[in-house]
Amino acid sequence: MRSILVKRLGTEVLEVLNNIFAPLQNLGTSSLTTVLAVIGVTLIILVAVGYAVYGLIRLGKLLFSMRVKEFSLIMLGLGIVFLVVAIIMP
Repeated sequence: MRSILVKRLGTEVLEVLNNIFAPLQNLGTSSLTTVLAVIGVTLIILVAVGYAVYGLIRLGKLLFSMRVKEFSLIMLGLGIVFLVVAIIMP
C-alpha cells in the first residue's frame, strides 16, 4: 500500500514539474517570453551550481583543517542522523 502511495506521489510531482516547464518545451514557436524564460531558468541553474561548488570547496577546506576528534564526532553525528532517517522512512 505504501509503495503505491509513494509511486503515486512521485508521478504527481513529475506532473507538476511537467506543467511548470511545458511552455519551455515548445521552442519551435520562439516567442520572446519563451526565450526569456529559458534564459531565466538557465541563470537560476548556473547560480545554484555555483553555490554548490563554492559550498563543496568550503566543506573540503573545513574537513581538511579538522582535528581527528572533531572529524570523528561529526561522522558519529552524521551516522546517527542516517540511522534516524532510516528508522523513520519505512
